[in-house]
Amino acid sequence: MPSGAARAAWARRRRGSRARPFFFTFLPPTPPPQSVVDDFARYADIVFSEFGSRISHWSTFNEPRTFCTLGYGVGVHAPGIKSVESAWRCVQHVLEAHAAAAKHWKAKSPNTKLCMNLDGEWGEPASPSAADAAAAQSHIDYHYGLFADPLYFGRYPDSVVKNAPAGLGTISKALAADLRASQNIYCFNGYTTRWVKAVANSTQPDGLGVVGYESLTEVDGKTIGVRAEPEWLYVVPWGFRKALAYLNKRYSPGEMAVTEFGVAAPKENDIPLPAVLDDAFRVAYYRDYIAAAVDAKRKDGVPLTAVFPWSFSDNLEWAEGYKQRFGLTYVDYPTQTRFPKASFDYVSRLWGNEPAPWPPAVAALAKIKAAG
Repeated sequence: MPSGAARAAWARRRRGSRARPFFFTFLPPTPPPQSVVDDFARYADIVFSEFGSRISHWSTFNEPRTFCTLGYGVGVHAPGIKSVESAWRCVQHVLEAHAAAAKHWKAKSPNTKLCMNLDGEWGEPASPSAADAAAAQSHIDYHYGLFADPLYFGRYPDSVVKNAPAGLGTISKALAADLRASQNIYCFNGYTTRWVKAVANSTQPDGLGVVGYESLTEVDGKTIGVRAEPEWLYVVPWGFRKALAYLNKRYSPGEMAVTEFGVAAPKENDIPLPAVLDDAFRVAYYRDYIAAAVDAKRKDGVPLTAVFPWSFSDNLEWAEGYKQRFGLTYVDYPTQTRFPKASFDYVSRLWGNEPAPWPPAVAALAKIKAAG
């Protein structure tokens, strides 16, 4: 961040702007379940009590589908557990903890917004067949409905719950009622899209058991979009728009926010300063995805009120560490110096703001350029 007078000036401009703080948490729950739910509820009570008058938007959990399936089902993320039952217990604990936190939100900060940041990939049928259409819907149910259906309908999607371990696919009437009253804005993390093909008894690694489909990035020699640095991320703006329209039609949330969207450019971590700051790949991504979001709002009637690029600066990216750079700002990790990329300027000006002042970074970059 800027320092001294520059930071103070930036803070004054922010207070005078339309910017509002949005509070996210990231606390993956672990057994024992009741202890986790109670602890999270106490934590929420403290946070709402202390900051309820200063925060306008709240989120209880970020990407629970990802940390439950990859952390407890597939085991490639912390804590490295490989168990379908553990993945489902994680889902259940998240829902219980969110519902418990929402009660404190209503009591301590009732005039604000609350959500859970729900991630997922849009699923497009790989062919015109009815089987692939059904498979694509199952994919959508696993990616979006796993948490959104309980939050809005008080139950899991039928295509998902039929594969749940015994005793883990039901939601009590009391919890269902609490969940349906637990948020007033849909928060969506959207990055990419897959083609989906029906494959009987497929257990494609989502950590939740037999899903009956496979998600693909290529069909009949055609790639779904341009590949970014992460192997899972393909640039598909039309899928982003379809996802927003679908979520609005299915859940009628009244208000929606894109709480994450962004990209790590191919081989970006290997490009030296200052060339790495000319991130045309990321600029094109934001140009096309923001255009898709605008179309979703203006043409599809999606009640979209905010979008948050991921990320403001390069950072630790799950199990990939620091190898992938999603930031609008380049971080020189050895010195911790920050350098705004071209995408930082692009997004700042698109939002109608001048870029924030970065005197240390600007001076350091000038020295780099002068050195040749």
